[in-house]
Amino acid sequence: MQLRIDQQFAQIGVSTTPANLQFSSSPAQVQMKTTPGKLEIESPRPKIHIDQSQCFADAGLKSPARLSADRASEGYSATMEAIARISSEGDQLARIKGTSLADIALSHSSETHEFDVKAIPQQPPEISFEINPVQFSYQPAEVQIDANPSQIDTRIEPAQVKTYLLQKNYLEINWVGDNYDKIA
Repeated sequence: MQLRIDQQFAQIGVSTTPANLQFSSSPAQVQMKTTPGKLEIESPRPKIHIDQSQCFADAGLKSPARLSADRASEGYSATMEAIARISSEGDQLARIKGTSLADIALSHSSETHEFDVKAIPQQPPEISFEINPVQFSYQPAEVQIDANPSQIDTRIEPAQVKTYLLQKNYLEINWVGDNYDKIA
């Protein structure tokens, strides 16, 4: 007996779809608001006070108040000297043995005047200062930031692999020829 074997191998079919990646993005937005810093400096000028009244007084140039005060003082001194002199002369004339009117007149006629040479002014001017410190105020700068990050939209289609049976396998065994034995 003969055997006939027919066979067919299985075939697998593969279908693929490639992966797909799509994305879109919006740009990031940054908004910045700044306030500049402020520095304010105030520097008052120094003040200088110069009092030259004593210098002018030494030169004979006096203010009305100073002149009247000096004249009143001189008048008082002259009055007191005159009273003392007249009192002294009266005491001299009151003595029996003493000075005569001629002696007193002679003493008044021989007045001597003294003259001095001196530099004017004799007193330096009075100088005073008012110094004020520097004043400042500082306000720092401010920065405000509003940030909106970019948005990314993605769409992913993963790769797909499909397998399928393209051809079935089979095995076929047949008896071919005579089905009996001739010898027997």
